Amino acid sequence: MLNKKEISSRELIESVLEWIYVSDVYIHSFISIDEKRALKQADNIDKLRINNSEKLPELTGIPYGLKDNICTKDFLTTCGSKIIKNFKPSFDGTVVKKLNKAHAVLIGKLNMD
Repeated sequence: MLNKKEISSRELIESVLEWIYVSDVYIHSFISIDEKRALKQADNIDKLRINNSEKLPELTGIPYGLKDNICTKDFLTTCGSKIIKNFKPSFDGTVVKKLNKAHAVLIGKLNMD
């Protein structure tokens, strides 16, 4: 749907966020969500789709949640621990760099034991 422009990245992210806010009350899968950051990424991707005639990576605009032990620059990384509940790394882990390059959209960090 994204590639066919039947839905925008923003619409997809808004839909996923809505689902998370309704369901996560019961399953507690997300430790942190950065709605503002995710929507900004989605808006940038929508502009990229409009202004780019080249084929974009397959993950362009696809939302994902990241296990909370993987560092993300300026995004809480707590490893599910209250001891480091305010830790915001100054760098991205390798997988995050690759997902950013692929234009995937980070929704938030996923809970751990």
